[in-house]
Amino acid sequence: FSSTRTPAASDRRPKPALSVLYAPHSPFPPMRLHIIRHGKAEQSSPDGTDFARPLRPRGVRQAAWLGRVLADGVAQGLTAGPPPTVILASPVLRALNTAGILARELGLSVVIRPELSTSCDHHDVLRLLTSPPDDLPAPALRALRDGSVAIVGHNPTFEDLADEVRRPARGHGGGYGSGRITLQTGMCVVLDFADAGEAPSAVERRAAGVS
Repeated sequence: FSSTRTPAASDRRPKPALSVLYAPHSPFPPMRLHIIRHGKAEQSSPDGTDFARPLRPRGVRQAAWLGRVLADGVAQGLTAGPPPTVILASPVLRALNTAGILARELGLSVVIRPELSTSCDHHDVLRLLTSPPDDLPAPALRALRDGSVAIVGHNPTFEDLADEVRRPARGHGGGYGSGRITLQTGMCVVLDFADAGEAPSAVERRAAGVS
């Protein structure tokens, strides 16, 4: 299944910006995880730090588009499942900007988590998701048990995370585990974690993003 917009003649070819994968035999409880890399950011910041680099206008458009797709995706047949009910975000400005735009589109608030910062790796994120700390808000704890969660952060952490959580399913058919996921800026991969007893098939849906 794939869905793409029809580009205007002046448009550049849009890259797939949202993929939905069915992920059986994972370390997670039945849940839906949206792994979202921050939108395109400026190369510099007013204070000269990487931490404070804001989104470029393109990054703002990417985040707004993705927020609309996640909010309306069920009706459009793109995401075929519940939108996020919780957004966990890195405190780094470009990720926080992205999360804020998503939250506005989805009618949610943002929970800032240091485990999603550029100073952490995918092992820190895995611990956050599989052994959530007690200081998480109750809605986030519920969503991590059997709900729909979005995390907003950075590479290489998120590509490493997607690769790690898909690894248990490799060899179970469907073929989706045969390659490493690439997350460019503004892109999202959605992983549906199934009950252990469910069929180990794989489904992928893609939606084209903005240029």
